[in-house]
Amino acid sequence: MSFFGNVDFQKLTYTERTCYSYLRDNVDKIPYMRVRDIALEAHVVTSSVMRLIHKMGYDSYTDFKEYIIDKKELEKGSSNTAIPFSLDIFSNDIEQRLDNLAHRVIESDNIIFTGVGSSGLICDYAARRLA
Repeated sequence: MSFFGNVDFQKLTYTERTCYSYLRDNVDKIPYMRVRDIALEAHVVTSSVMRLIHKMGYDSYTDFKEYIIDKKELEKGSSNTAIPFSLDIFSNDIEQRLDNLAHRVIESDNIIFTGVGSSGLICDYAARRLA
């Protein structure tokens, strides 16, 4: 994966080339790393990493990281475009199945919601809505 754009590799310092080589060889790790982590792994200082990122045309490390993430998603074939909602994506008997589920909920004596983290918050909300 090339993320250099218009930067001339020959004009980079030895340290910046070292940093670039590390970034090129570890593209999969970049979204999970901080600048400090990259500098430590590449055996350079954080200012060298940031200088290289600025030479590549990015305003910040966050912009660089977002570019890497977007590029990886495009290579996988996924995109950030929204898929329009349509009832065609459901099976033909969806209304009957939802009615069946609603009757089961109404007839139940107890309904238990469980979750941890954000799913726990959603469970709390659902329990309050059904109460």
